[in-house]
Amino acid sequence: MWQHADTSGHPPAPSPRVGDTVVAQDGVLGHIDRVVRTERKDAAYLVVASRRLVRRRYPVIPSEFVAGIDPAQRCVYVRGRRTRLERLSETLPLVV
Repeated sequence: MWQHADTSGHPPAPSPRVGDTVVAQDGVLGHIDRVVRTERKDAAYLVVASRRLVRRRYPVIPSEFVAGIDPAQRCVYVRGRRTRLERLSETLPLVV
């Protein structure tokens, strides 16, 4: 995941934040609406508010899809195409 307790003196790895822009391989998917964290405070799932003309969707993206985070630009890069990611389930798994 992204943020672990580190005693080596290095700064912590960037973590996704609410409001960050989510960028798929073929363009902007939307913005992070909620970050679901594990007991260790690592990000487990990202709930993304994706833009749709008729109805806004909130697909749940597993942290394994995250390819990188740019904290300066407030962007989270994910693997996959927008159309496929928008069709992901809007329901969180029962066990996190």
